[in-house]
Amino acid sequence: MAFERFVDTTILSFDVSSELEKALKSRCSQKVESKQLQNFLLNDNPKFFLGTIHEKGLNGKIDAMVHVDPHTLFVYWASAAIVLRVGVFWL
Repeated sequence: MAFERFVDTTILSFDVSSELEKALKSRCSQKVESKQLQNFLLNDNPKFFLGTIHEKGLNGKIDAMVHVDPHTLFVYWASAAIVLRVGVFWL
């Protein structure tokens, strides 16, 4: 839908799973080949996302972060802070 609405756009996608990345590349192969859709597999480097944005010269030029809303991020961060704390176990 984004490509239909914004014909001259480039979308950068950051996936957490190689299976998701593979599915995206298969489903959107034409956009990947044309470089309108660029996919990156996140790794264990916490600076990977920001580094990629910086390398592409896109700091301050991103118009939207699709599928990311503040409420979801807050819930994710709060949950991660509880779940990932060493020695804490929740049922």
